[in-house]
Amino acid sequence: MFVMQHLANLNFFNGLPEDIKKIVVESAAEAYPYVNKVQKEMNAQRLDMMVKAFKKNQSLVELTQEEFNAFREIAKKADGKYFELSRNPEFAKELLQEFRQEMAAIEGK
Repeated sequence: MFVMQHLANLNFFNGLPEDIKKIVVESAAEAYPYVNKVQKEMNAQRLDMMVKAFKKNQSLVELTQEEFNAFREIAKKADGKYFELSRNPEFAKELLQEFRQEMAAIEGK
């Protein structure tokens, strides 16, 4: 689960006074470590809940980093369908790119 995203209408944000923009950016940066901690805790709790609810023939499969990277590459093929189904393909592309950049930063890439 990814619980922290920074989304704002760019025109709205750019229309803010510089001191308010600074407060918004600094507040988001300050909140990040706490939100990341909460996110990890929530992920562990949700995973535990799901595993406890498994039926007899279900099991958790944890991918190796190599398998995860291969899955990630294959999943990129779905991007076109995501853009196609969105009401605003250009915005969807920008949003997905921003999300991937944030995830790469979190993963230290």
